[in-house]
Amino acid sequence: MPPSLNFYPILGFNPYQGAGRLALGIVKGLEANGISVRVYPDLHAPSLVFGYAQAFDAPHIAHTRRTAYTLIESSQPARVLVEALNRYVERVFVPCPPAVESYQAHGVIVPVHYVPIGIDLFGVPEPVAEHAPRETYTFLTYSYGEFRKGADVAVKAFIKTFGDDARYRLLIKAREGRIGWLALIDHPHVQVIPGYQSEDDWFDLLRQADCFVFPSRAEGWGLPPREAALLGIPAIATQWLGMWDVDQWGIPLPVTETRQCDFRLNPYNADEGLWAEPNVDVVAERMQWVVDHPVEAKQIALAGREYLLKNFTWAQIGEQIAGLMGVF
Repeated sequence: MPPSLNFYPILGFNPYQGAGRLALGIVKGLEANGISVRVYPDLHAPSLVFGYAQAFDAPHIAHTRRTAYTLIESSQPARVLVEALNRYVERVFVPCPPAVESYQAHGVIVPVHYVPIGIDLFGVPEPVAEHAPRETYTFLTYSYGEFRKGADVAVKAFIKTFGDDARYRLLIKAREGRIGWLALIDHPHVQVIPGYQSEDDWFDLLRQADCFVFPSRAEGWGLPPREAALLGIPAIATQWLGMWDVDQWGIPLPVTETRQCDFRLNPYNADEGLWAEPNVDVVAERMQWVVDHPVEAKQIALAGREYLLKNFTWAQIGEQIAGLMGVF
């Protein structure tokens, strides 16, 4: 019999959401290591719980050894999460090193481990081939219709740098039903693309971009700009929390200012936690640099692709999870 592990993904397996993709990736990584993953528990196997604090005392996993995989999208975890981790689980996995430090500094006393997220859930796409300069240079960013992912900064930087120049455009990928302030955009060269997309459609949209710009205020991981780098597309991103290593795969935006985050009643993040506050002028400078230095920007992206493929496959991560949980 292969070793088994229970998995309780409170947020489900929706591939159109980051949490669902993470859950699917965990299953893929564990199964790649010969582990039988059971969504409903075997009382003789340890359980991995992914999600919010209220998941950790779920009745159907109450009598198993429990490990949590969770994250942080500000500088401080919510107190209710800290208390749940200390009460219900034996160890915690988080997807970036800064989260380890934050969880420990804010009261998590069980062991906390850095376990990253993979980039090959649906295979590894080929990088975008070299092509002649396009008639319209395309920037792409991502938003949920709020301010965490920094699309508002990307819009301001785009207008500041390229104004009404028809040779440039900015596309904003949005989520179904989460348009928010994006509905107020009225600029001839800024376009919002709402709705869920299949994996193929998402990568086709990425391939339209000459540069992915992501001045996010806080990320647990930051998958979209990494996916851009995986395609060999230059990615500008904030070097903060989940994107701590952007200097290895993209073009970093330094954090020079922080402010209180906008989360209210969020199950991960404390209201008093901090967000980065990207500098519009710096974002604009980086965008102009990529336009002016296409060869160098492409080299950074391709080197980033190699870094990601070397360090962040789901098979590697599944092996790490299994080892830390003592499944082997």
